[in-house]
Amino acid sequence: MPKVSVIVPVYKVENYIRKCVDSIRNQTLTDIEIILVDDGSPDQCGKICNEYREKDPRIKVIHKKNGGISDARNAGLEIVTGDYIGFVDSDDYVSPTMFEVLYSLCVENYTMISGCDLAYVYDGDDEKFCEHSSENVYVLSSSDFYSKMLDVQDYVRSGVWNKLYKRELFKGVKFPNAAIAEDVGTVYKVIFKTDKISYISKPMYYYLKQRIGSLTNQKYSSKEYDRIRMNNEMVEYIKNNQPELLITVMGFRAVNCHLSVLNIMIKSGVNDKQTISLLQKELRSNMKYIIKSNQSIIKKGQVIIASYIFQLYKLIIKRRKS
Repeated sequence: MPKVSVIVPVYKVENYIRKCVDSIRNQTLTDIEIILVDDGSPDQCGKICNEYREKDPRIKVIHKKNGGISDARNAGLEIVTGDYIGFVDSDDYVSPTMFEVLYSLCVENYTMISGCDLAYVYDGDDEKFCEHSSENVYVLSSSDFYSKMLDVQDYVRSGVWNKLYKRELFKGVKFPNAAIAEDVGTVYKVIFKTDKISYISKPMYYYLKQRIGSLTNQKYSSKEYDRIRMNNEMVEYIKNNQPELLITVMGFRAVNCHLSVLNIMIKSGVNDKQTISLLQKELRSNMKYIIKSNQSIIKKGQVIIASYIFQLYKLIIKRRKS
């Protein structure tokens, strides 16, 4: 049994996959299993995955019909053998010590989950952007960690990637059938299975921003309904199980879901009146929570304008973009 299994879903990233896989192969923690899931990629990714399997016995490759990132991760979960599980997206990469540090945090602090900060990198540029790097280590309650994760000013973020999980936490948990925001719909199901989480405020996961063709850089489509659904399911879970976090998650959903969907709609030149009306209604009905949340004054102002006068909000966003 390897100490850590790393699942990498692979789809249309032939220009990035080598950098990603090399960063995992070259970890200081060598007792590692790497699972590359070729999600029916139409380019050379499948061939590249096979090349890596031939040169490194720690690598396993799954070739499957395209089913999306959730389906690919679930396929990887079915064959993992490691004591802990990590996830890396195939256009991102990680620092050489990331998995050793996260594994040590779990062992030394008796936690089933550990996390680190991320840094942003841009296509064609290795410069990393992160506003802080104190390298302080914390052991937080699952509620405190989740609250920190939803804080847009922080660098823990709500993704599944820059964290390490005890394998047993994923027993009975699968990534949902969603084209986007699948992380939002999964992470809380795992985090609240444990009572404490270790965390280091050091950026060791390098997240690629603004890649052409990435899921986070596409135009408005019906996929945005998945974002709304995943966030609404998260809110319902928190209401019923972690009510002390309701203000935090309401603020997060308002900005990272409602405003995000509206912004993508505006950017794409789409006027989906039914969805606009739905989002406005949800924002207005939960305004008391949003106002009390730790979102910035600017974001709260945008929420208020968007929820009552969409055309004015649209004008503000267009002027800001220009």
